[in-house]
Amino acid sequence: MSASLKVLKSAGLLFGIQLVQRGLGIVSTLVLARLLAPEHFGIVALVTIALQFFELLVETGNQQYIVQKDTRRRSQYGLEHGHPDQIRDRRARYCLLPSPGGVV
Repeated sequence: MSASLKVLKSAGLLFGIQLVQRGLGIVSTLVLARLLAPEHFGIVALVTIALQFFELLVETGNQQYIVQKDTRRRSQYGLEHGHPDQIRDRRARYCLLPSPGGVV
């Protein structure tokens, strides 16, 4: 398999994954809008926006740094505490903890 075909195949796979993620995000937003009261949905939306903003700040420049480094260590990427997806999942679970006013 040639390198250009591998690149096209990988690009298509990444595009498909992003498309599925966006679709699931829209569907989950619609489901939450139906299930939650307006004030609770607003709180969930604010928390989601804040998490995405902080994730953007953390991710900025990481990919370029990884590509430019010759030698790699786990500590350079903050992986001593787990994979970034695991950390993101833990943050998401904390957002769904019950609170005195309902689900936050």
